[in-house]
Amino acid sequence: MKRILLILVLVILAPLIALAEGVEEKTAKSYRLEISDLPNGYRFVDKVMCRSIQPSIYYEDPELYNFIFSSPVEKSHQSIEGPGEKGSILYFQYKNNVPKNFVTFLRGLFYGEENKPTKLHPEEFKVKDNLVVVWCLYGSKNEVKSISKNKVKNL
Repeated sequence: MKRILLILVLVILAPLIALAEGVEEKTAKSYRLEISDLPNGYRFVDKVMCRSIQPSIYYEDPELYNFIFSSPVEKSHQSIEGPGEKGSILYFQYKNNVPKNFVTFLRGLFYGEENKPTKLHPEEFKVKDNLVVVWCLYGSKNEVKSISKNKVKNL
């Protein structure tokens, strides 16, 4: 009986293991921009720059909200300044996939009753599996935001 059970487990798990080995794990680092991705005249800077305070608070202390969903296992940011756009891209990686109710919570946190970006709260975000990317970029151009969004879309 034990042999049959062992064979059954191996038959079921073998294809899953093979499938998992062929899948590249996506991390927050997968989405980060390289200096070569930036348009001419743009540079990385160290400070977090968000137009509205909600994404800044979420970045500085995501544990405030872990009663809704777990705290990220990793967070990072990239801040960019250039001749028509500046701000930060915030990256959050969670242990598990982000549930829909947390996405709804983030919309409320970032946008309030509007439930979408506004002039007062221009940040945008994307959830992809266990990752959240928040674009806190603003200005007359959206070059860096477009480059970053395409990178997230294509991964």
